[in-house]
Amino acid sequence: QFPSPYRLDTANNFVGNTQLPPSAREGFMVTDALLNQIAKVLELNGGCGKVLFQTKCEDVAVYVKNLAIGTGKLESISCDNPVLDIDRVYLQAPGGRPNRVEQWLSSVPNSD
Repeated sequence: QFPSPYRLDTANNFVGNTQLPPSAREGFMVTDALLNQIAKVLELNGGCGKVLFQTKCEDVAVYVKNLAIGTGKLESISCDNPVLDIDRVYLQAPGGRPNRVEQWLSSVPNSD
């Protein structure tokens, strides 16, 4: 999986694999600098290129989306076949909702 997710911070109590980057801001592969470089490459192609970012970690997806939009050079666009009800997908998956998602939802008010 690229990028590897960072450890989850739940009320300043980091959980997860200690081999992962400590946080989104410390050691995580997706940075402002990387996203700005991506924007520059896309501009070379007349600004009509696209980047697909995909992850199984909802908190990572939200973080990267906000970071990308925050560059002022990238935007989020709709996909052709969006998942409209992720809980329905989780209900059909072996094991249900991933532990990381459960921990993130319990640590972030109004995220569910």
